[in-house]
Amino acid sequence: MGLFMVLVIVLMAGSACAAGDVWTWGYNGYGQLGSGNSTGRYTPGQVSGLTGVTAIAGAYDHSIALKSDGTVWAWGANDYGQLGEGSLTYRCPRLHVTGLTCLTAIPRARDRP
Repeated sequence: MGLFMVLVIVLMAGSACAAGDVWTWGYNGYGQLGSGNSTGRYTPGQVSGLTGVTAIAGAYDHSIALKSDGTVWAWGANDYGQLGEGSLTYRCPRLHVTGLTCLTAIPRARDRP
């Protein structure tokens, strides 16, 4: 498996960037990079419109982010309902997962069985 087939998600913090920014690169066939399309990237790209992220979980085909306001956002493949929005529809761009309140952490995303 080449490097391009690996989903890489980085939650950036520090003086060089705003805390809570998300940068992604790699394979994007399911929209799991959060770029709003399914085009892969060989170099890091900031996920626009997604700020204030305190935790992120990425799997091969989907991603989930927890923002500082307690909201959860998900995007990518959804053939097992892993995005938590009540359907099996792939989501690109990301969607707000409703019905969750007061979260402080999210688990690691799991790849398909």
